[in-house]
Amino acid sequence: MKISRIAACAILGACVVSQVFGGEVINIDNSNPPSDSQILKPKSSFTDNTINFKEIVSDILDVYGGLSLYQDEEIVKSNKVNIYSGKVENVYGGSSRHNSANDNIVSITGGSITRYVYGGTGKAAINNEVDISGNAIIADVSVENTDTIDNISGVFGGYSDDGAVKENNIFIKNGTINSSVIGGYGKTETNKNKVTISGGILNKNVYGGKSVESTVTENEVEIKGGTIKENVYGGYSHKEVSDNTVHIFNATIEKEIYGGYSESDNVKNNMVSISGGNYNSANKIIGGFSKKSGVAENNEVQIFSGTFKETSIIGGENDGKGENVGNYILIRGGKFEDTEIYGTKNIGKSTNIVIMGGEFTNSKIYVNGENGSSELEEGQSYGTLELRGADIEENPQTDLSDLELYGSKTGSIVESKLYITGFGYKVKKIANFGLIVFCPTDYEHQKITKDDIVLEILDKETTDLSNTNIDVVLQDNGTNKYNKDSVIHLIKATSLTAPRDFYTQIEVGIDGFVKTDGYISLNDDNTMLNLTFKEGSDTEKEKESSGDSGKTDTEKEKESSGDSGKTDTEKEKESSGDSGKTDTEKEVKNTDSTDNKLNFRADSDTKILLEGVLANFAQLNEAANLLSSNLGQILQLGNDKSGLFTYAITNGSNKKIKTGSHVENKGFNINVGTGYNADVAHGNLLTGLFIELGRGSYDSFLDNGIVGGGKTKNIGGGIFARYEDVSGFYGEASLRAGRLSDKTDNKNIYGEYKTHNTYYGLHLGVGDIIELGENNKLDLYAKYFYAHTKDNDVMIGKTNVNFDSVNSHRIKIGFKENFYLNDNNAIYAGLAYQREFDAKANGSYNYSNVVYSIASPSMKGNTGVGELGYKFLTENVEFSIGATGYVGKERGVSGNLGFKYLF
Repeated sequence: MKISRIAACAILGACVVSQVFGGEVINIDNSNPPSDSQILKPKSSFTDNTINFKEIVSDILDVYGGLSLYQDEEIVKSNKVNIYSGKVENVYGGSSRHNSANDNIVSITGGSITRYVYGGTGKAAINNEVDISGNAIIADVSVENTDTIDNISGVFGGYSDDGAVKENNIFIKNGTINSSVIGGYGKTETNKNKVTISGGILNKNVYGGKSVESTVTENEVEIKGGTIKENVYGGYSHKEVSDNTVHIFNATIEKEIYGGYSESDNVKNNMVSISGGNYNSANKIIGGFSKKSGVAENNEVQIFSGTFKETSIIGGENDGKGENVGNYILIRGGKFEDTEIYGTKNIGKSTNIVIMGGEFTNSKIYVNGENGSSELEEGQSYGTLELRGADIEENPQTDLSDLELYGSKTGSIVESKLYITGFGYKVKKIANFGLIVFCPTDYEHQKITKDDIVLEILDKETTDLSNTNIDVVLQDNGTNKYNKDSVIHLIKATSLTAPRDFYTQIEVGIDGFVKTDGYISLNDDNTMLNLTFKEGSDTEKEKESSGDSGKTDTEKEKESSGDSGKTDTEKEKESSGDSGKTDTEKEVKNTDSTDNKLNFRADSDTKILLEGVLANFAQLNEAANLLSSNLGQILQLGNDKSGLFTYAITNGSNKKIKTGSHVENKGFNINVGTGYNADVAHGNLLTGLFIELGRGSYDSFLDNGIVGGGKTKNIGGGIFARYEDVSGFYGEASLRAGRLSDKTDNKNIYGEYKTHNTYYGLHLGVGDIIELGENNKLDLYAKYFYAHTKDNDVMIGKTNVNFDSVNSHRIKIGFKENFYLNDNNAIYAGLAYQREFDAKANGSYNYSNVVYSIASPSMKGNTGVGELGYKFLTENVEFSIGATGYVGKERGVSGNLGFKYLF
């Protein structure tokens, strides 16, 4: 490190002498001009230099905080250039021709830069910064055709023609910038760059990240003020653009706004969020846009406030033949006049638009812009529009009287859906929806009464529902205020045509716990579409308590309990969701003889509650697998060693488990303990104590498309023992106990709730280690596992749900072959058959003083297991790593990592 001693006039005008470690400080003004008026750079170091530039009469071509030109020179980093006034053509915080430029800063508070500003540029550019404030002018150059100014100027947080550009920042607080502003521009990787604007006038485009040859990911533009006269892009590339964001707060943007933009590839998971500002016909606001045939997937636009006039707002769009999947728009507020809102401008799968607020004047919403015939994957639709103003506790936004709603722009699409949560809505027009779902839910601040109307359509023309199905989901918090004489006015209009499947009976769900029967009908003058409750026929009353789901008789019999390959006797036993109760309890139904009472039956969707129970149980099984699969390894540190040792093992898993429906489970477990290896007659006895911790997340799925999920964790401990005689025969066992917790979120059906219960378990195993050769040992084994979780109760809304205890009895039979490459290295491989005999989740709930059983999912079934791993051994240390695959009842993989040290 060089110690530099230089005299200069500081910014405040005082003449100082500086001693600086690690580089140079150069103060430049008219009393101390640079010796070379063309290039100003530090003379001796690539790091920790500072240049302070103020009031130089002569023009400077280039200013470098740090500069590296040759192959063997080090990274250029931690340099700083401060421009207070004067005129410079190009400014570089740090520049390297053959290496990286990292952690450099350019600060401009005045003066003018006629061409380029780089925080850092090199083979890679990481964590550089540009700050612009005061009266600075960037790209102060006289050019007749200003459209070409981007070719000769620009502001870059980081720039590389060769490598990665990431985590660079630009902060603009004031000034005038006549060139593009780009957080990061890279060739191989452009991510996590950010531009923050709180003031100033920007006359050209703004990019969080930009590239021609690399993917552009996780870049951000945040605008808190100022005026931008051209486009704003979170990310821009000719390759894939994903996970970029634009956040706007009360700024003026005069042209188009894109979360992500690709010239020829996919745009995924990009977002635009707007809170305030004014937008007009020149504006187009798009979450993600692909110019050619790329996929526009899971892009978002969220609007909380602002004024929009003649504006086009689009979740996702492509200009070619690519797909549009899962794009999303959320409107929580704002004023919209003559504005068109599209989930996707083309045809799109699973597009979703949610309206929770806003004032609309002569505006239109389209779930899809154009009609089409794309094939749908399982569980997908051509999109949904949700009116959820009732979610707002004060002044629910239900007056949308100058807003038109369309499933698509050019024609009816059966798979486009309209969901209406709450009631009292007024809209101008609806058209081209294949399904309308009414959820006139009661909230504490909003109570539906018999004369309330869910949706009023103000269009003077006839509203055509001939290609539309109607569904209804209600809530009454278990009070049973609905009876067979109740009528709910679903739609009021000038004139209505009858919906598809008119006058057929529908199932009406209430609170997600019970279903009853109703009829959709028009009144005499065809101006009102009503739901009328009817008491079901004797045949209907005898339907299974798990709930008819509209399937054929054969399907109903097969699926009512989530058939998982059980015998006919088991199917008959579980068709109502047998929960282990007495026959009297099983048969309890709503049999109130009052004439006005509806015929309630259990809702089959409640099965999702028990799917979460099994997801938790699967996490416990992984904890047992972790210890049992590694017990032989963690206890055998050398054939003739004895003594005290410590160990730590961990695994991670990603599995899909068939339960009648299915559960997808991800998690990890850690097992830490201490053991003792003792020499006993004819062999070794190995004993120990352990603590275990597990965490996981899961998604649960019913066959009808209902989805749930949650997060689980367990903490506990136990003991283990293993005896192995000199012949290779061994026996092993472990006991465990602990506490299991689950935070469940069942996606708008039952909401969030938590459960806590105790678990315990054991495993027993026997085996024989056979020497096949000097360096080859075969381990044949058979193991039994038992696990138990206690029952518990939870309140979901106003309904008490009981989760019964769960028991698992599982066997695993297989072999593992160990190949010793030398004294220190070994590999192993194995195959096994696993059979679960039980692991069925049962439960029930008390709804309006009536007990209903829940259809019972089960993990019972067969699984094939394969494993492969590596061990490194020394006299006192063992390290292991391996992977396990599963096929059959359980599908997926798990990986494990182990370490043991002998004292």
